[in-house]
Amino acid sequence: MNKSHTVCKECIANHYWHHMDDRKRFFKVLMGDFKNGLTIPRKFVANIREHLSEEVKLEAPDGKTYTVQVAREHNELVLRSGWSDFSCAYELKLGDLLVFRNSDKSHFKVRIFDPSGCEKELSCVLMDGGPCVQERKVSNGNHMQSSTGKRFAIGNPSVSKKTSKTNPTDSPSQKKNEHVPSSEGTQKPTNSGGGVQKRTKSCIVLPTGYDMTSEQRAQITTLEQKIQPEPPFYITAMHRRSVVSGILAISKDYAMKHLANKSGIIQLSQLDGSKTWAINLDITTKGDCAVSTGWMDFIRDNKLREGDICIFQPSKSKNGVTLIYHPLEENHRLQPLGHIPSTKTMSPRHGVPKPPYILPWRRTLSDQQMSELDKKVEAIQSKIPIYVAVMHNSNTARNNMCLLEFGRDYATKYLPPESQTMRLRRPGPFKDGTWEAVLRVQNRRYILGRGWRQFVDDNKLKPGDLCLFNLMTNTKQLTMNVHIIRLRERSTTRLVDRHQSCSC
Repeated sequence: MNKSHTVCKECIANHYWHHMDDRKRFFKVLMGDFKNGLTIPRKFVANIREHLSEEVKLEAPDGKTYTVQVAREHNELVLRSGWSDFSCAYELKLGDLLVFRNSDKSHFKVRIFDPSGCEKELSCVLMDGGPCVQERKVSNGNHMQSSTGKRFAIGNPSVSKKTSKTNPTDSPSQKKNEHVPSSEGTQKPTNSGGGVQKRTKSCIVLPTGYDMTSEQRAQITTLEQKIQPEPPFYITAMHRRSVVSGILAISKDYAMKHLANKSGIIQLSQLDGSKTWAINLDITTKGDCAVSTGWMDFIRDNKLREGDICIFQPSKSKNGVTLIYHPLEENHRLQPLGHIPSTKTMSPRHGVPKPPYILPWRRTLSDQQMSELDKKVEAIQSKIPIYVAVMHNSNTARNNMCLLEFGRDYATKYLPPESQTMRLRRPGPFKDGTWEAVLRVQNRRYILGRGWRQFVDDNKLKPGDLCLFNLMTNTKQLTMNVHIIRLRERSTTRLVDRHQSCSC
């Protein structure tokens, strides 16, 4: 009787997950470090994996849709890049309950409830301006209308609206408050004569959902005190779309006060004046942000990545305006709000800190491999997440098809956007051994081709081995240190693709 009852329960579960057309749901109670990421329940993943991709859409009741990357971490699927925008937009807090319903392939409708048990009003009322506009920042997360009528997608979040109905919050005064230059105000240094002179502080423009650390702000304050720039610094950070398209939004108020009162060309310059670049500034756009184009060469030459902080000092002459570039020496990348640095890996539950490494999509490791990987990563102590590649037949083949492709989530954030030669180095006793391989970048795919096979042969790589790629900074040529963890007996890598089935 008990056996029959058990079989029936299994049949019911199989029917629910694989034969019913109703959309499936799961809920999460926000706990821990939820602002950095949120895990998807393992049971849910095991049953609807074929409906999940590396990128999902989260749709709130107000009709806004956010694009979020899904990462494989510690044998869990975690909502990562883009999640902080969603969390910030709806002011998610500890104890909130979220109900996810998959309405389509990789598309979830999300209902948000606060600890009172009632739905959050903020998630249900359509507001044109994002509720996550931070004090002392210019949010460049809107679409800018250029003078030619072309729309430029600049900044986060990627929001789509199902209605164009006018909302009471769409007033000009409200829109003006969405993009407010750094209002850290003016400081009043005392001059040598004992009087007080006003000096405007730097204009800080950061993507919504990000902030500088106290260490980064301290570096900027030190630089301000040393140079005492006049006009003040313009401080911004590279957005993903800027790195890809070469388009950057600039505070129109700052541009008209300190750069130019009409559209035109302005110069960018290295600190020592050794190299310059020309960009086009368009201040005729609607809204509070001007649009500047032509940044691609500057971004490429300075090896900038998404989130890199850039400090510009305006300098005027009879030939026009020049923006002098001051790079931060160390720790120059932004972190999402609520980010808590951690050198130790944690078992992910409801909220998960970012791990110091990134695994390929849909790959999982044995407990033994995980243990060895954790020890190796902790010993490396890299400031940049390490990319872990699991060797397969296609990566170790003894023919011209021997290739290695980096995961998109890692590559688009940390690797350069153009094809070039990559230098591979083995640390430790292998430090004298270096190899060069061609990194091909096309359609957001990053593939190591010519030269990779030589590295495989020389290091006797086999399927199941792990290669830990550690990106080196402050090198003229793109360089990665490669650490190898050999496959041991019974330590195998597998795809997680489990489906329950039973027959009655």
